[in-house]
Amino acid sequence: MLSVPSSKYNMNETQRDAPCELDPALYARIGSALFGRRLKLYVAHWIRSRGNVQFFQMQLVHACGHHGTNALKPLAQLISLGMVEELPQYVGGGRRKNYVQRAHKLWEVVDTAVACAGGSSSAEPPRSLLSPGVSEETPTAIPLVEGADD
Repeated sequence: MLSVPSSKYNMNETQRDAPCELDPALYARIGSALFGRRLKLYVAHWIRSRGNVQFFQMQLVHACGHHGTNALKPLAQLISLGMVEELPQYVGGGRRKNYVQRAHKLWEVVDTAVACAGGSSSAEPPRSLLSPGVSEETPTAIPLVEGADD
């Protein structure tokens, strides 16, 4: 049974926002094992790091680099879960739709996954987390809670 260190799981806002050293291999493994692909964790992490600031689709695509167009499916999944809201207004008369993060209990899953990799949900994830050199199959162990029953 995988579990996270209790000190990271039961975090208050100050602890969650504290600067951390993100482990790219562990981030990739958690993203792959828990969300199916690390890109899904990256998209959720990027949106979470923005707080309640609106964003449009091309900002997300640009943030994901060469994985950009693949980010649209995870965005649609977050919308379907109610974690992200597609806003009705367009920006500057153009055809760009705005999106915004909504309050949702599932954001705690994202916060915990990022914290397990040593990161902070309030800090924008570096694009290097999606680089081909970081394998999703890296055999990095996810820390277990001390004294937890397996």
